[in-house]
Amino acid sequence: MTSLQQYNRLLLQRNRMLKENDIDLSLLEVIDMRMSALAEPIYKARKEFVERLGPVVSRYYSELSGDCEQVTIEYDSELSKASLDMILSSSLEKDRTMKYTTAGIQRDDFIFKMNGWPIRRCGSQGQQKSFLVSLKFAQY
Repeated sequence: MTSLQQYNRLLLQRNRMLKENDIDLSLLEVIDMRMSALAEPIYKARKEFVERLGPVVSRYYSELSGDCEQVTIEYDSELSKASLDMILSSSLEKDRTMKYTTAGIQRDDFIFKMNGWPIRRCGSQGQQKSFLVSLKFAQY
């Protein structure tokens, strides 16, 4: 079983515990420690993957776009600021209120940017403009 599979299994157990009214905090602490041990190598592997993939994607996109736009990939993770143990302990009250784990590597994200702007935002704006143009053409 991979580290990610083990982490996800522990996450499910942690979330089940958070739904209970009477949480065994010592068992929760054990789960948190095991999750933290698994999270660090996952975080490092993802970070290394983005560091290797970023320049390749940038080079190919530059060739495709005629060097008109620059694209980058960033890896956004809370683990870049603190260990998972610290993150989980600081979010425990919120987790108990929400009844699920609100922090951790399951919340990590890959951010794709074009000319420094998140593509999600640029892409959706472009889709909206394309949709409006399509509507205008449909009226004629």
